[in-house]
Amino acid sequence: MEVKILGAFGSKFKGKKMLSILIENKVIIDAGNIVESLGEESFKISDILISHLHLDHIADIPFLIAESFPVREKPLNIWAQRETLNGLKKYIMNQKVWPDFTKIKLRSNVSSINYLELKINEVININGLKILPFRSNHTVPTLGFMVMKNDKSFIFSGDTYKNNEIWETINRDEKIKSLFIDVSYPKRMAELGKVAKHLSTDAFEEELKKLKRKIKIFVIHVKPVFFKEVKKEIKDISSRTGLEIEVLEDGDEIKI
Repeated sequence: MEVKILGAFGSKFKGKKMLSILIENKVIIDAGNIVESLGEESFKISDILISHLHLDHIADIPFLIAESFPVREKPLNIWAQRETLNGLKKYIMNQKVWPDFTKIKLRSNVSSINYLELKINEVININGLKILPFRSNHTVPTLGFMVMKNDKSFIFSGDTYKNNEIWETINRDEKIKSLFIDVSYPKRMAELGKVAKHLSTDAFEEELKKLKRKIKIFVIHVKPVFFKEVKKEIKDISSRTGLEIEVLEDGDEIKI
């Protein structure tokens, strides 16, 4: 599988884009940064998986549909759990903050946007990918995803604090080759990480003790102002554990 990081970070800052991951040039996980990275190529995207309602994960949905609907051939499918879909419709795409694009038709006379509900532990098939949503450990209802194609798969943690399910799944399924995991804060911000339900580097290192086999680990969602600090601490963790761990940046491309 081809994975491209359109945005790697847990907030927006100069030179740092919010989280968005493109898979096989077809499906996107989270909508922090789509239009700026892909330009008109983004108009071909038909399916976006949203992990949760926080702004850094949904910010580009309004702009993508507004720019693309005049030329779009297929509706934009937004896949998320019920709470997230309800929040998008109530607080963002509500005819006040932004138009309700379910009422705006494409040239083919279908709605510009579809909201499709994901249910925990129920596999869906999108554009040749199998995707299994699972519950993450965050401050609002949040999903992680296992993405599968042929004999390979990877896990996207979603915004998360400590979550046994991630490590148990990896340990029992050798088809999982990689993990993309939220490590937002350096060690000195551990208390904030606990309250905000994001991993800090020390909590992440504790979690790694649950891992029973070696896989490639990619750190995502770092808060921009802590990037250099987190990157250094992750390098130290990689040295101590012997695990291959990489802190991702905007534009990185990965082959699973």
